[in-house]
Amino acid sequence: MSNTTLSTKLASFINGQMTDFLNQVAEKHSIDATTLLSEWESYTGLKPKTKKTVVKGPTMKELREKLKGVNLPVSGKKQDLIDRLADFESGKIKPKILDTASAIAAGDYSVMNVKTLKEKLKEKGLKLSGKKSELVKRLTESDNETESDAEEEGPNYKSYTVKKLREELKVRGLKVKTGDKKEDMIKYLEDDDRHMDDSGSESESESESEDSDCETSDDDEDGENKI
Repeated sequence: MSNTTLSTKLASFINGQMTDFLNQVAEKHSIDATTLLSEWESYTGLKPKTKKTVVKGPTMKELREKLKGVNLPVSGKKQDLIDRLADFESGKIKPKILDTASAIAAGDYSVMNVKTLKEKLKEKGLKLSGKKSELVKRLTESDNETESDAEEEGPNYKSYTVKKLREELKVRGLKVKTGDKKEDMIKYLEDDDRHMDDSGSESESESESEDSDCETSDDDEDGENKI
């Protein structure tokens, strides 16, 4: 190492040390550090080293927790996370969950994830297998069938959950066998409905028959009176 290089490095080191010292003295005695550093620069001809200011801010972990708390993505660099939070606080972006909730309320199953779709299918007692597009189609068709059936007479037992079917069977005094599936419970209820309809038809027929007999008796009495 040449003498010139050594001198330059030594001067830089002394300048840095002296700059730190003068800053500490100024802080301790409440003196303007700018004045002291200016005097040092005039005396040595060396420009005082600028003190690095450490900007304290949230850590990556804290930023991700904040984003997670408002249902926003947590991927990206630190500045990306800071910008995302700033956009959220200014109202430029909204949590995806709000848009999803609105879409679900409007009957749009396409915004749901597979897990949520399967939960919906399970509630309706429908098959859970298939791709996402198939699950969405199955739920949509189920809703359409429910709307169509609602316009017709009689309940749509297929749209009932297993729990609701059990409650309906219990109210009617119908027993569920061990191992019975949803289809079996639906059949019990449909058979019971048909039985009630048949009973109602027989009652109407008997009533009509009695009315007919009464009319015949009245006619016979009128005929006897005329004779």
